[in-house]
Amino acid sequence: MQCWLEAATDDVLSLYADTAVRHVAAFPPLVGKDEIARGLRTALNGRDLEVRAIHESGEWATLEWRHGEGIGCSVFRVVDGLIVEHREYWDRASFFFRSVRT
Repeated sequence: MQCWLEAATDDVLSLYADTAVRHVAAFPPLVGKDEIARGLRTALNGRDLEVRAIHESGEWATLEWRHGEGIGCSVFRVVDGLIVEHREYWDRASFFFRSVRT
């Protein structure tokens, strides 16, 4: 979890399986570590990430977060200790209003 908080992209990537898929609301899926790396570098971009809640059940885990002024939730499926699927949902209005104010 610390690597997410520090936006340490390489450490975060070590949590993913080579064939993982990351679905981000309103965008095409990112397939494999290379595509996921590009997406995470853009998303994390040195910004602070505040973890608000973590829940897990079996091979599923959810992470509720605040990123800058935006809020969202990530859903992970973990198999053999690695993320194989990552679905991300965010409050579009919170990100939109952040970009309008800056």
